[in-house]
Amino acid sequence: MSELYNIEGWSDNVSGFVTQAAAGITEPAFEDMGNGLYAHGFTDGEALVVQHHINHDVKPNGMTHMHVHWSPSTTMTAGDTITWTIDYTIAKGHHQSETFTAATTRLVLTYTADGTELANEHMILEHVAGITTPEVDALVMSKITYGQGTYGSKVYGHCMDMHYE
Repeated sequence: MSELYNIEGWSDNVSGFVTQAAAGITEPAFEDMGNGLYAHGFTDGEALVVQHHINHDVKPNGMTHMHVHWSPSTTMTAGDTITWTIDYTIAKGHHQSETFTAATTRLVLTYTADGTELANEHMILEHVAGITTPEVDALVMSKITYGQGTYGSKVYGHCMDMHYE
């Protein structure tokens, strides 16, 4: 299968944010962003669970960069910080006796504003170092949690993405 990966560059595996009742998780409200468009309005500590299936076009042992697409609800001030924490676990497919365990890996993505970020601006916060791409047909189960940091307002979360080669 190694000949099947995307030799032209990078691809994206997107998981949209969907509200699903889960015990022990405070989920964001799906709300109007103030412009007639809707997104999940995260306040400090709110979280969602997402799942990604690893596609057949991944490069074996390539790199994957997890990232979150989001928007501030108000203009940010220089020095404002927010965080997205991604707690995840991976289980291989094809009956390899891999079970889902509690999330075993944590990525903390921190953004510091430079003061030019506008309300509802499309922002992307990426784990720059990346992880080794899981094998084809593995599932990645993640909990995405927003941390307000020094930014005094909610943010709108759009999706979590795994950028892979």
